[in-house]
Amino acid sequence: MKNDKCKTTRVGKRGTLFSFRELEGLETCVYLIEGPRHAFVIDTFLGPKSMDIVKKRLARALRDKPAVVVNTHFHWDHVWGNCAFPGSPVVAHESCRAKIGRVGEKELKAHGSMQQGNVKLVLPNCTFTDRLVYEDDEVELFRSPGHSPDSISVHDRRDRVLLVGDNVEEPLPYLYSTDLAAYERTLESYLSLGAQRIIAGHCARVTRGTIKGNLAYVRAFRNGGTGKYDKGQFRQTHRQNLRVMELLRKKRNT
Repeated sequence: MKNDKCKTTRVGKRGTLFSFRELEGLETCVYLIEGPRHAFVIDTFLGPKSMDIVKKRLARALRDKPAVVVNTHFHWDHVWGNCAFPGSPVVAHESCRAKIGRVGEKELKAHGSMQQGNVKLVLPNCTFTDRLVYEDDEVELFRSPGHSPDSISVHDRRDRVLLVGDNVEEPLPYLYSTDLAAYERTLESYLSLGAQRIIAGHCARVTRGTIKGNLAYVRAFRNGGTGKYDKGQFRQTHRQNLRVMELLRKKRNT
């Protein structure tokens, strides 16, 4: 199914991928898993209006099961649509709730022109530290720090689909955490998990080669050997990462 703003694709036996292109042409993915006990909505994009197409697909599934909203991390383009699901649990890492509480209003003010519908910030109300498993649905949520410290990933064990949020990007990841050792471990875990399909927050089909490329960059950044990334297709993202990491280090030392 297609419309001017979103492409919808079935994945596996029970997944639906919603690919939006409203952020200056940047693909942003929302994913739905229809489990036997719950329907999981992973990330909620720019607001309640952008979630209309998701809720339309959900209408059939929700006749006999509740919805569970999952936020992979705190950034505004992944959480503004939480308010479209009143009464549903919103699940995230415990630090995600804290981050939205601290910066949510500031981000809404800074990027408010991008909101789709009337956004009311809804903080996660079901949080975890390391891992949360819905055994009957065969859905596992686990902490995966990288792009940001609060990042989590979602593994649909039945369909063998892995949702990695913004931890993997093309051509380079964006860094919002100084714990690059943890980022390395996260990317290494993706390679060993054995998922048949990997979907990132801004990339509908992630390859092992993309993950390996991201891992090589994180290692190079950690070891101070990023010279080759300061040119060509890598330069813009790399220079932004240099600026962000310097600001984070200064903030940590003050």
